[in-house]
Amino acid sequence: MRYVPVLFPFVKTADLVGLARLLVVYFVGVKAAKPKFWESDETLASSLFGKTNGVVVLFNILHDLICVAGGTSKLTIEFVSKKWELVGDEVVANPPRGGSKGYQKEVASKVLLQMFGSNAETTVSSSVAAICDQLRAEGGLI
Repeated sequence: MRYVPVLFPFVKTADLVGLARLLVVYFVGVKAAKPKFWESDETLASSLFGKTNGVVVLFNILHDLICVAGGTSKLTIEFVSKKWELVGDEVVANPPRGGSKGYQKEVASKVLLQMFGSNAETTVSSSVAAICDQLRAEGGLI
């Protein structure tokens, strides 16, 4: 919960079905925006989406998109797809051979910049702050 606190309500209520639905919405939206990277195991494995560090990036972006959307119940396939369509294929197609937490932050920052433009940091941080306030009220953050 430390890395993706917006998922806390699902854990608190043991709502695995709701969590699964949310993840399906997200990944269907990503696939709709970037279908060529999901055509085969080989194309997936050679893309950002098929790398360990890429999965971390995907979840970091999921967290931020949930916050920008206004909560888990407001995240839609269309919203996810429209945002991921703005991300250049070069970011997805050319993951580095290695990686680290620094790489994950770097790629997530690139993705968010392409999704939200030059105001990405402000847009995301203000949205995260609003959601964090809600989570604190629910006892999800201390």
